[in-house]
Amino acid sequence: MYSWEIVKTMEKYNYNLPSNVYLDMTEKSPQIIRVTYNACNNRFEIQDNEGSYWQFEVHYEAAKCA
Repeated sequence: MYSWEIVKTMEKYNYNLPSNVYLDMTEKSPQIIRVTYNACNNRFEIQDNEGSYWQFEVHYEAAKCA
């Protein structure tokens, strides 16, 4: 995922990603250089190699079976 794709995904889910989308994003985005979790505000933070930064929440959602 490129930075513009991450932005579109964040906006689509209003910065509250389903867990399966979060896992897919972090596994398939070679540009992501840092992922942290802040327990005080229950938010994740991602930074990419282009200097972009996102702060968001993640909620559990089971993967859909085909």
